[in-house]
Amino acid sequence: MRPGLGSNGTLSGIWLKLSEEQGELQAAYLKLNGQGRSEADAASLRQALEEEVADVLAQLLLFARWQENDIPQAVMRKWGKYLD
Repeated sequence: MRPGLGSNGTLSGIWLKLSEEQGELQAAYLKLNGQGRSEADAASLRQALEEEVADVLAQLLLFARWQENDIPQAVMRKWGKYLD
C-alpha cells in the first residue's frame, strides 16, 4: 500500500477515504455557516474548514499521483482558458 491511498491502498479504499473527507468538509462548512451543531468559535470553525479542504485536495492529489496524471497539464488543458 502506498501512503495516503485510502484505508487499504485499493481503488475502493481511495474512494471511501475521499468520500469520508468530503463528508467532513461538508460538515465543517455547515457548522461554520450556522447549520450544524458546534460550540466552537468562528476562528476554530474557519480553521476546521480549511483543514478539511486540505484533506480533500490531498486525497485528490494522491489519487492523481497514483494514476500518474500530470495535474498542471490537465488543469491548463481543462481550465486554462478561464484562468487567463
